[in-house]
Amino acid sequence: MRKFILVYFIVLYINTAYTQTNYIDYHHNINIAELNIADKKYDEALVKYDSIFKIYPIHFSKDLYNAALCAIINKDNSKAIGFCKEILLNGDYKIDFFIEKRPFKKIIKTKEWKLLKKDIPNIENQVFSMIDTSFRNKRNQLFKKEQAEAGSFWSFYKAVFITTKELYNTISKNPDHYLKQMFKGESGEYITIMRHYYELLTLAKERRIGIDSVFYQKIDIENYNLDSLYKIAINNGYLTPTLFSQSHDYQGDEKNKILCTFTVWMFRDSTNISIVPPSKSDVISSNILRAKYGMSSYEDEYYKILKTDALLQNYPMAAFKKMLLDLESNDEYKKSDQLKKAEIFLKRLLDVVHKNAIEKAEKGKDGICYSFLLNIISYSFYPENPCCDIVNEKKDSSWRELYFKFVENSRNYVTFN
Repeated sequence: MRKFILVYFIVLYINTAYTQTNYIDYHHNINIAELNIADKKYDEALVKYDSIFKIYPIHFSKDLYNAALCAIINKDNSKAIGFCKEILLNGDYKIDFFIEKRPFKKIIKTKEWKLLKKDIPNIENQVFSMIDTSFRNKRNQLFKKEQAEAGSFWSFYKAVFITTKELYNTISKNPDHYLKQMFKGESGEYITIMRHYYELLTLAKERRIGIDSVFYQKIDIENYNLDSLYKIAINNGYLTPTLFSQSHDYQGDEKNKILCTFTVWMFRDSTNISIVPPSKSDVISSNILRAKYGMSSYEDEYYKILKTDALLQNYPMAAFKKMLLDLESNDEYKKSDQLKKAEIFLKRLLDVVHKNAIEKAEKGKDGICYSFLLNIISYSFYPENPCCDIVNEKKDSSWRELYFKFVENSRNYVTFN
């Protein structure tokens, strides 16, 4: 009984002591700036970014990046370089990140940029001074333990449970400090940790996992409420709602998902494609949760994609078709079951085709690839016909054209006009 009372007071303390800054409004205002970008109103977007950054002390690198692009377009190089410096101070990227991107070639020869380069040692020292190396190492070790046990069901979930307890007990001691540290550095680590937590939480709620097979110990994961801490991190500006929602929905509770997606069913000849939208009720439910966490609505997200998606506009259909042909002669793929085939397909799609598309987009005429895109599509690939209705398109139709057609129709669909 004493244990449950202690947990209750910890949660109560956390929820009342760390709500001084409302970053939900920050993200709502960022959406306005992004819609201005979608409408090519770069000057208005820049004014909006400036006003937001003056109010809120913490600025996410993705927003600084888009603000820098708007400044470059508006020929305000000094302001663009200022945003770049702040991205470097966030510790998310090195200076080579900008040098490799086409839009920034317009500013890297300026005197201000040369001064920024000279200041790199000082910037790196500032970044390092803000790192709690003890906590960072602990997070890294917990992540590695989870990965090492991924091949065994019970051992894996035991490792996830240990991670959950360790992080909760540590962060609860000083939430403001440790939440800030939790979401810095290698994003792959903390995103994976969050995903595994929500996966185990769902299994525990659904009573599909309750007893540790080795120690016969009940998994009382609900007493280690990382979910409440992650929500505080969103509110305080340490975690973006997009990363949170993607992790929350990963293998999570189907009834309480934040995002809703449309599914693209693709076939090996790339001519049979079916695009399935979410239901209206799913969109309505999703928009309520999106607003709660500061995310743009489903409709706004599609609008931004339709207007600015440099990746899709440079999608290499030839590389996509070559990938499909290569799979047909791949022995590992041919011998695999349906699930394994889907895994191989998606890995090839992401590692080869999408990577090439991004590189081409960034080196294109404008070279602008906005960072708020492509978070709402789910792909399913079937080498044979699945049990669902199929749209048989003509041979000369491309996936990109179908996608644009659907996005336009989808926006009308979800706005109920």
